[in-house]
Amino acid sequence: MQQIVLVGFMGAGKTTIGHELATILQLPLIDTDQLIEERVNQTIPEIFEQYGESYFRELEAQVLASLNDQEGIISTGGGIVLQEATRQQLKNFQHVVYLTVPFKELVTRIKNDSQNLRPLFLNHTQQDFQKIYESRASLYEAVSTIEIENTGKMVETIANEIIDRVGV
Repeated sequence: MQQIVLVGFMGAGKTTIGHELATILQLPLIDTDQLIEERVNQTIPEIFEQYGESYFRELEAQVLASLNDQEGIISTGGGIVLQEATRQQLKNFQHVVYLTVPFKELVTRIKNDSQNLRPLFLNHTQQDFQKIYESRASLYEAVSTIEIENTGKMVETIANEIIDRVGV
């Protein structure tokens, strides 16, 4: 069974690279945020607004736990590492790839992505947002088996780098 879990901060390219990996490896792409939205029939911003972040994190942990035996490329939300329970769950997966991107590049990507409104970005100053980014870096490192820099490379190049590193 082949599993590759993608983790990293919002805007790191988890979904984009996940699509490319799924295509190349002919595996399903499983997006944890999409599964959460389907489960409660609301968007992530609506869930945050109506129920708050802690409720969202509970849903996130439930969805991740349900994927333990699922083959595929799993794209996670940027905050998947915030709870100890989900960090422990991530350690059960075959390959966990941390996509790293410098902070300034992430801000540019997020600002230019009008398709994805990101509550965490919209509700914080850039300085506070940078503190959140910095506080999560060590958590991503702790759960990952591989780190890949996602700056200035074609999506296909990064996907092939991941494939080479996981030995598929």
